[in-house]
Amino acid sequence: MYPVLVSVGGLGVQTAGVVAIAAVWAAALLAGRELAHRGHSPDLVHDFVTPALVAGLIGARLAYVLLFDPGWYLTHPWQALAVWRGGLAEEGAFIGGLGAAVWWCRRRSVPFWAFADALAPALALGGAIAHLGAFLGGAGYGTPTAVAWAVTFTDPNSSAPLGTPLHPTQLYEAGLDLVLLAGLCVLRRRSAPAGRQCLLFLAGNAVIRLAVDAVKGDVIVLADPVTSGQVAAAIVLAAAGLLLMRPSRSHPSREGQHDT
Repeated sequence: MYPVLVSVGGLGVQTAGVVAIAAVWAAALLAGRELAHRGHSPDLVHDFVTPALVAGLIGARLAYVLLFDPGWYLTHPWQALAVWRGGLAEEGAFIGGLGAAVWWCRRRSVPFWAFADALAPALALGGAIAHLGAFLGGAGYGTPTAVAWAVTFTDPNSSAPLGTPLHPTQLYEAGLDLVLLAGLCVLRRRSAPAGRQCLLFLAGNAVIRLAVDAVKGDVIVLADPVTSGQVAAAIVLAAAGLLLMRPSRSHPSREGQHDT
């Protein structure tokens, strides 16, 4: 595909990086609108972007190092910092981002569940855009397949294996993220206890991960065929499902109310 958007003086601008910036911008814009809809200042989300990105990146790299080959990184510690060479685990990014959200909401006295609900559709939109960037760069590639819609990467700068028809898992995830976004937007119009949008996003995203990881080649396999992403997704799905089934009165707060 197009892993390098432009090359100047031997230095290439990665397409996935540019698309990732667009994904963050679009997600922040939508999150701001969702916050305004819930009676909060849309500017709050802009203050949250930096700590979320830093915590998410650190968490994603640490999870990859610990799950992929901790012994090798123990003997090559500086390689753990080489994020530009790839190696980020989505489950680590989730944990890092969640930690940043809890810390930030406490520091700014923002109701956590209302903020999390505002982020839910934004994360679905950002995920869809980011997966398109991954497709252009060949990251998150699928397993070999003979299906009619298989894609074959030929650019030597691509992260995917070259010359082999693969499942376009990035497009699967992008499309499913958009379906999830549409569902969240429809449910947003209905009165609901605080936290439901967030939990529905987590449950939907976990289902997507469970399904797509089955045909993804760029994964960390814990015990064939189970991947680290599927284990994390199963835990998140179970936790979100249990919280969604709790009576409405047991939710920590309602829309627009502050946590205590």
